Amino acid sequence: NNFFPAGLTIAPDGSVYLSDWGSRSYELHGQGAIWHIRRKGASAPVRPARPDQAIISKDRRTREQAARQLRQTPEGHRLLRQQLQAEDVHVQATALTALCQAGEGADLLVPLVHNPSENLRELAMRRLLKLSPPLPADKWAEVLEEQPPAVLALAIADPQVPVSLDMLRSWVGGPDPFLRHAAILRLAREERLRKEWHQLKPRLPEERVALLLADRASTAADRLQRLPEYLRDRDPQVQFLAVKWVSDEKLIAYRSHILELIPYSSMDSRSYRGEEVNLRLFTALHTALARLDGKAVDEKALADAFFQSVKNSATPPNLRRAALQALPASYKPLTTQQLLPWLSEPDERWQIEVLRLLKERGDKQAIKAVYALAADPRQSPSVRCQAILTLSALTTQSKYFLSLVGDSRPEVAQEALRALTGARLSAEERQQLQKLAQEKLELEPFVRRVLGEKDLSERRRPAPQDIDGWMRFWRLGPGDPQAGRRVFESPRLAGCFKCHRVEGRGNTIGPDLSLIGRVEPRALWEALLQPSAVVAPRYQTWQLITADERTRLGVLAGTHYDQVEFIDENGQRYMLRSTDIVSMRAVPQSIMPEGLLDLLTDQEIRDLMAYLMSRQ
Repeated sequence: NNFFPAGLTIAPDGSVYLSDWGSRSYELHGQGAIWHIRRKGASAPVRPARPDQAIISKDRRTREQAARQLRQTPEGHRLLRQQLQAEDVHVQATALTALCQAGEGADLLVPLVHNPSENLRELAMRRLLKLSPPLPADKWAEVLEEQPPAVLALAIADPQVPVSLDMLRSWVGGPDPFLRHAAILRLAREERLRKEWHQLKPRLPEERVALLLADRASTAADRLQRLPEYLRDRDPQVQFLAVKWVSDEKLIAYRSHILELIPYSSMDSRSYRGEEVNLRLFTALHTALARLDGKAVDEKALADAFFQSVKNSATPPNLRRAALQALPASYKPLTTQQLLPWLSEPDERWQIEVLRLLKERGDKQAIKAVYALAADPRQSPSVRCQAILTLSALTTQSKYFLSLVGDSRPEVAQEALRALTGARLSAEERQQLQKLAQEKLELEPFVRRVLGEKDLSERRRPAPQDIDGWMRFWRLGPGDPQAGRRVFESPRLAGCFKCHRVEGRGNTIGPDLSLIGRVEPRALWEALLQPSAVVAPRYQTWQLITADERTRLGVLAGTHYDQVEFIDENGQRYMLRSTDIVSMRAVPQSIMPEGLLDLLTDQEIRDLMAYLMSRQ
């Protein structure tokens, strides 16, 4: 109880240093210590006395001292050049630094920027950019030829390297993030190129984003000149970044611009017909206003402001919907009793958002009202389908959904059958569904799934590794984003919402997918079909063995003193005391399970993909 190691490092001789708080309280109690641990009976390490041996030491100070000695003699220069081929990049860096300090210049560095070792290329490029006098302009074309992005990015961001505006535009519009970032830095540092591009009035949103970021990073006196233009831009990403600029730098002079934007923070939504508010921009505008006015900027303060807009019947409908969408499901002042009367308001998109919020809250008090909406033929199919989806999250009782599988609207019947997936049915109920499948062939794959059949494909599907095959499969027919959203949010199917958040709804275990449509379709297919191929460190899966001999999987969600919180593969959170964890090791597979698409019909897969690609 009085030993709590908080940090560890390995010394050059292989011994270990530990910092010890002395208590789990993390308070400054004066009981901590630093422990030096070495093997019992170990003799003192032999430190290399000769510089030709010390240059390869694991200790930086030892290496640098040896390099200073070696650079004094021709033989030392020869040894330093040999160490440029060392396997250890730290030794390479020490040798190269010493040679440059000894007066070596372009004759050494230019050949090194084409060395097979990318680490050595990068070291040489950094040194080349610091040469005094600088490398002649006509030599840079040779230097930049066939460089990997990480090395090329170092050069193009530096004003001494000659680049054209066309080159910068190609890097900004290209797929490589290193080159895009470097091109923006170059624009920020070179006013001539920036003004030249502004005069062309770029039409592509990614080019206007690059210019905005360059203007913001610039130190020019007129860096704010085009900010009003960015705030009025027709692209929501440009607007969002402009609002963030105002907020981050607390540019009070632009408060009126922020106020003017709120009624017009709309875009053509691909999820619903008609004009719909961009939730990300809507939230950013309110955050910016709060910061400019010196008010609290946290989830509760923003939720309080959104709640006032929701309750105010004079709020424009699209803004009221956005405010409701921005409210967390856990917001305590909002009760189910307040939500239920809103279901009767004659606005389809409003009803859908109320139903989505009720689904996430999981309050069973809403079952009766939600079922009444699902069964009401006067309601639109979209509202009825959302009501069925919400109902499937509130109850597992089959009677509600069985009463709707024979509905005259195919989409309503299909949604009811989705809600029955995994349900325990009596023999009579199974016979009822089999008869339904014979009478309505369009419902046949949905019925087969309810009855436990695994293969729902209309034709042989490609293997998970065949991304090209899945791309062709995707193009065989259109997808419905609205139906795809319901597949995404269905607790009976893939359950994507259990880990991912979209436009304020869902969970934060995995990445937020509100803008997932901006990625290349191929990358999205790879993530769906091969979730363990690439896992970001933030979403590392851990295998835990606890003191009660249980083995569990989880993604680390947070820590508080000696409590550690994880999220399991079903999206459920659980807490463990650090003293109860016997073993904790990283595992290569993602918490996102393989085969998520196996449960879906061919059309549901296309609908899901259409929904994800619409999130831009």
